[in-house]
Amino acid sequence: TTTLAANDGCAGCCGPIHLKLCTPCANKMFPYHANIKGFDYCFKEEKFAKANSGPCDSWCTTSPAADDGCAGCCGPINLKLCTPTPCTTVFPYHAKIKGLDICFKEQKLSKAKSGPCDSWCTTSLAAD
Repeated sequence: TTTLAANDGCAGCCGPIHLKLCTPCANKMFPYHANIKGFDYCFKEEKFAKANSGPCDSWCTTSPAADDGCAGCCGPINLKLCTPTPCTTVFPYHAKIKGLDICFKEQKLSKAKSGPCDSWCTTSLAAD
């Protein structure tokens, strides 16, 4: 089945959208994910991700609305943002569909903004 990835284009035939989420930690330097107060943080080491905390140089965040948990002691949050691309090495090809970030396994599918269920992931539950 070929689907429009932004809302899976087939009334949920690709399964629950939460199972189609890409990992927010696309930067290889910060591969370990933690969700802290509703924000995605990526850590260098798994122990920091499990602790939901670490030294300033051990993490980055995907949102400029997040904070460092120490009233700015790690510097401006904009300098702590992870790699700007939401796509991972498994789904490296980015497309904006209906304002949402969708990542594909193949460039031709990204250009078509459509592909089989196993060919894409999304960065937002709003893609449902």
